[in-house]
Amino acid sequence: MGTHLKTGEPALTGCCDSPLEYLQKAVFDSVEKCSRGTSQADDITLLRVRYRAAAQSAAS
Repeated sequence: MGTHLKTGEPALTGCCDSPLEYLQKAVFDSVEKCSRGTSQADDITLLRVRYRAAAQSAAS
């Protein structure tokens, strides 16, 4: 239903261990760069989640 913006530049390459605040800024900066000053027609929602795998149990 929505339009996917493609800039050809991966915004988060190599950032998987970065703080969530850094990742949020990188995403918003990328959106701003892609929109090139076009006025915002709607709100922007970003869900920040970091998955940390549970340690394997000693029984494995």
